[in-house]
Amino acid sequence: GKLHHAVQQCSLHGMHGDTQKWMIHDSTHNNNDDDGSSMVQIESYVHHNKCIGIDYYADDTLSIVKDMCSNGVLKLVPCSDNPATYWYNGNGGNLISFLCWSKGISSTMSVEYDASDKICKEELTATEEDTGD
Repeated sequence: GKLHHAVQQCSLHGMHGDTQKWMIHDSTHNNNDDDGSSMVQIESYVHHNKCIGIDYYADDTLSIVKDMCSNGVLKLVPCSDNPATYWYNGNGGNLISFLCWSKGISSTMSVEYDASDKICKEELTATEEDTGD
């Protein structure tokens, strides 16, 4: 399902403790740049073979993909051979969606901050980065 109410105070114990555990699958690029970049998948500890990803289906139009990459709520989707579950982990700490990047959209995994209430919103989202162009 979609990751609504996904941002919570960490608790390793209690009713939801296991749902806050994640397995990071890291495939470091073998390139000559040696910039420390890698591709990662973030798999749920509780829901095996389900990774955080863009809400994407192979037959989605480019318009749908652009919408999901710009302001879509992320969800748990099957990890295996799914481009929606790969995140480029640059050395700056941002996780950039491989799927969105391959479609020409720079989209990061993010949590929005409500400045007026001074709190983080509860949804984990894909947000298009402003490139300044």
